[in-house]
Amino acid sequence: MRVMFFSGFILSFGLIVNCASKKEDNGLTAAVALAQAGAYTNAYNGTVTDVNGNTWMKCTVGQSYNSKQDDCTGTGTPTVYGARSVSYCTIANGCTDAALANSGPAYDECNNLSLAGISGWRLPAQAELVALIGGQTRSSFLYFFPQTPDDKPFWGRDENSAGSESAYTVSFAESTMSQVGTANKVTGKSYVRCIKPK
Repeated sequence: MRVMFFSGFILSFGLIVNCASKKEDNGLTAAVALAQAGAYTNAYNGTVTDVNGNTWMKCTVGQSYNSKQDDCTGTGTPTVYGARSVSYCTIANGCTDAALANSGPAYDECNNLSLAGISGWRLPAQAELVALIGGQTRSSFLYFFPQTPDDKPFWGRDENSAGSESAYTVSFAESTMSQVGTANKVTGKSYVRCIKPK
């Protein structure tokens, strides 16, 4: 792992980070430690592998991977970066029947994904999203998953209970990082980050 300093900047993981604030420096220190511990492996192709061998989208659904900067781009507000929030499912595909809640907008984003020549993606479980965060801060998480929006949570594939009108979500916002919540499956809109299980 090489970290180089240039006139007040740090170059690491192909990113340039201004070290004017202590918070950013702490995020970099944590990110270096996570990389050295093997918590994440950046494939530099829009995917990141976690310590359990699962492959994740670096970007949120709706964003585009920018290989030159190894980050995520898109249109929209600066905190969203093109990410698209979707409903979990629709009434037409059986939102209130646990046996049928395996398709719908959130599921389809992953079921139909082909990224970096990889297929077989799926919507992650709530526990997988929490494990991906691993108790770290948002600033260190962003070194591996840049431009992750924080205005809405991310869908997990778990329903609150069989026949429930809600499904679990996980927050990636700084003040509520890894906090589990629920949202209405039809009217709620949340983000999606797909997983390719080991």
